[in-house]
Parts: sequence; structure tokens; C-alpha cells
Amino acid sequence: MVVNDKIGLLEYESEIINDSFSIRPLDDYLNVIKYLKDISNVDGFIYPPSEHGVELDITTMKQKRVIPNTERPSLLHKLPPSHAIELSNPVYENDTRKWDLSFIVHLLAFIMGVRLQFHDWWFDGRVPIKNTNNIYASPPVINEFLKHCYDVWLSWEEQHRQWIINLLVMHSRVPSYEWDWEKFTLNYMVFDGAYRLANEIYNCKAKNHKDRFNVLIERFGLAHNDQYIDQIYNLRNDLFHQSIWDGGLPCSSEGKYRGWAHETTLRKLNIRIITALFKYDTKFIQMPWWSISSHAFDPKFYD
Repeated sequence: MVVNDKIGLLEYESEIINDSFSIRPLDDYLNVIKYLKDISNVDGFIYPPSEHGVELDITTMKQKRVIPNTERPSLLHKLPPSHAIELSNPVYENDTRKWDLSFIVHLLAFIMGVRLQFHDWWFDGRVPIKNTNNIYASPPVINEFLKHCYDVWLSWEEQHRQWIINLLVMHSRVPSYEWDWEKFTLNYMVFDGAYRLANEIYNCKAKNHKDRFNVLIERFGLAHNDQYIDQIYNLRNDLFHQSIWDGGLPCSSEGKYRGWAHETTLRKLNIRIITALFKYDTKFIQMPWWSISSHAFDPKFYD
């Protein structure tokens, strides 16, 4: 069985081809990208258009007038597809958008630092059209990484397959939020979910909540930073238990633990943990996750 679908939006001209699936730019790819750039903000995001209420003629169903004071930013909006995806022999033939295709599409979003969606489904909020990661992966490695992770995913039990899809979706949603405490909250959800997966798949067991950082870092050979772990853990406790963000009120912090920076720091740690969950062999995961520098994802870069 072969499944064909369309996804967007992704500014990526190279083809991804392996013996399980292929992802190719659509014939009108260049026009789509030009259109998206034309409607995008200078900050690299596409924002939802405005919507308003209208009064219809109940006989003709034609618009009679615009209802005053109903204009507001849309909650949901669609964007044109940029790529075609073809999958051979999916495990879940009757629900590929929930399972096989969903995993591949959101894993692609993960490595590219964007958000992706099926062509006739909706986005909510702003959508990045630029890479929001501080990593670079070459086209051959992107292809290799996607295929490797898909094979690993197929080896997991169904519950774990669903968990990692959810983590990838939530991870890709983070840049769409604007307040640092909102981003931090989602990033910590992803971190906790990654620990749960590591606990069940790789028997990673922490003595307490804070020890989850140490257990994951030691198990996967990641770089260690006690100061940053303490600050992230304290940010989490204050926010989740007292609604205190960085020593102050959410949306108006005191800068006690540099929360504005640590929402990004935690995201970069999550990228390394998720990569390690799939046993993908690259020394990228050993690079300091607190660094503001960009890092190569390619294994050969570190040879």
C-alpha cells in the first residue's frame, strides 16, 4: 500500500528519498514560498489573518452586511502546502495521519525547526517560516536521520509511538508562543515527557524530580551544567507551584534566574535528549546545550 499526502509549509528544495517514504517539493513550490514570504512578518512568522462576523440572508445565504465590532485575529488559519509526501507500507493503513505520517511530518519539523501540518488541516497562532533551531543538518543527514528514527519508532510499542508524536508536536509549537514563561511551560512538558519515555524504554530512573536532569544527561552522555540545571529547576518549581515567574509576575519577571534565556536553553537540551532517545549517533548531543552558538548536527562534522 502507498499513501500520498501534501504538507506545508517548509522552505526546503532538496528531495528526501529512502525505501520507506519520500518528501518532494510540489510543482508550484517556488510560487508558494514567494507567497509565504510576501505575507510573513519581518520577525520570520506568519500571523493569522483577521476575521469578522457577517449577517446572511437566510433565503439566498448571501452576505447582507458585516457585523460591527466583530473583527479579531483568527484562532485558526490554513496555509498552502509546499511538499508532497509518499509513504510505502504504513503500519497504520487506515489512520496514517495519526500515526506513520504524523510521526514523519513532525519529526521533519523537529529537525528543520519549523511547524508542519497536512494541507487541509489548520494551524493555530503564528507559524515560523524560518529555522528556529540553532543547529544545521545537511540534506543527506536529514534523510538519514528521518529514516533511522522511523525504523526505531516502528520498533517501539504503540503507546510509546504515540507519546513521541505528541512530544514532537508540542516541541514544534513552542516558538509560536510569545511570552517566555509560556514557552518554558511547554518546553518543560516536553522534558518531562522525554524522561518518561527514557524511563520506560531505557530504564532511566531518577531519585527525585530534579534528578531527572542528571539521569538523562548521564544516560545519554550529554554535557553537564549544575548551575543551569539548578536555575531551570527553580524556575519550574516557582512557576508550577506558586505562579511565580523568574522571581516576579508572569509577563513581568524580576530576572532572578534569567528565565528569558532558559526557555531557550531548555529547548536546546530537549533537542539533544530527543535525538538521543532514537539512538542516533552524532556527537552533536554532547555539545553544550546552554551555548548560544550554532552547532552542526552531522556526525561526520565531529570526525
